[in-house]
Amino acid sequence: MKLALVTFFFTVTLVHAANVAITQDELIRRTQELYDAIVPGNQAPWKKYFADDCIFADEKGRILDKPKLIADITPLPAGYSGTIKIVKAQSRIIGNTAILSYDTDETETIFGQNLKARYHVTDTWLQRNGNWQIIASQTHRYYEDAAMGKADPKKFADYIGTYELAPGQTRSV
Repeated sequence: MKLALVTFFFTVTLVHAANVAITQDELIRRTQELYDAIVPGNQAPWKKYFADDCIFADEKGRILDKPKLIADITPLPAGYSGTIKIVKAQSRIIGNTAILSYDTDETETIFGQNLKARYHVTDTWLQRNGNWQIIASQTHRYYEDAAMGKADPKKFADYIGTYELAPGQTRSV
């Protein structure tokens, strides 16, 4: 009888452990961990949190599978730095599926020039074998660029030359 009770409780524990619920706060924490890993090129969280059969659609219109996505995570070049922060997150968690929809605020510094961009992302998380992973992700950029100015072609020649963006980094126009 004792063996039967121990077996029963062990089985119930395993079944419960395989179906661990997830919260919006935990989804945000894991997703922020992914974004924090971009600048140093840390692929570990991307390998951990993306399913092997994932579909990743980025803001450039590329559709990547997991091997291509992981290969895309490399350290930013010298002279580049930045952060990406999650804001305005919403979620729907039903059974073994969770949808996390959010905006990101990106700040990037390239050779001392500060740039900002905003994106909207929707990630679909799926729990399989007790493990929550992203099965699909899609990113869209909010385009909020300044109004275009009109260039004076007579002044183009004034800009011909070589420019130094940072020590050892030059560009020719």
